[in-house]
Amino acid sequence: VGGKKSKYGAHDIEDLVDFGVDPYLQKDVALYREADQSFGLSMKGGGRGGGCFVREVKPNTPADVNGSITAGDKILRVNGSDVSRSDPPAVVGKIKQTGSGLLMLDVSRGGSGSLSRGGG
Repeated sequence: VGGKKSKYGAHDIEDLVDFGVDPYLQKDVALYREADQSFGLSMKGGGRGGGCFVREVKPNTPADVNGSITAGDKILRVNGSDVSRSDPPAVVGKIKQTGSGLLMLDVSRGGSGSLSRGGG
């Protein structure tokens, strides 16, 4: 009754979990860029918990236009590689290896911060 609207319709969190959906996980976020363009993500470390988090999504960039990534999201995978425990320089290095073209990211927003449940 009165659940949050998602791409699956209006459901309570419990409903989504029952459906096997992690409402905090964004998988296969596709970002495209030209050779001279930034993806538009600024990163920061996760403190004692480790990992790499989005500090800022820069305006008018592929990440901003896509709209699936926001400040505070934890980067879990870059092009299929697990980076959930990697520091920002390592994650940025993986992203830079992409060059121009397609970047695929999995991110977590306020949830468990891992892909161990239900997926990946």
